[in-house]
Amino acid sequence: MCDADSGCVPKGCSVDQNNRIGCGYFRLNIYQFRQCYQPGKQEDEDEEVAWIKCAENYTCSAECIRVLGSRFRVKCYGKSDCETLARIHDGGANGCRDRYARFSLCNLT
Repeated sequence: MCDADSGCVPKGCSVDQNNRIGCGYFRLNIYQFRQCYQPGKQEDEDEEVAWIKCAENYTCSAECIRVLGSRFRVKCYGKSDCETLARIHDGGANGCRDRYARFSLCNLT
């Protein structure tokens, strides 16, 4: 997913197909950062600052994607681990309920 999202380099932020701002290695958006329990955020740190710092840090952003996959995988019954992560990353909590016509990251390997 990192290769598909950014070429696996932190390229700053851009607007995604859903008109949300995604940043860093995985084009992490603020909603995903909130749903993965804001890893790395300090108690007194501004949420947007923490989100961008996490998105620009490979370890933090990869952990966020893993947490999202763990949280919402029950909705992806019968899907491979790769497809589950890709669907949740691209489509959010209901990614496994939506059509998956955009592309299949799992077939790129």
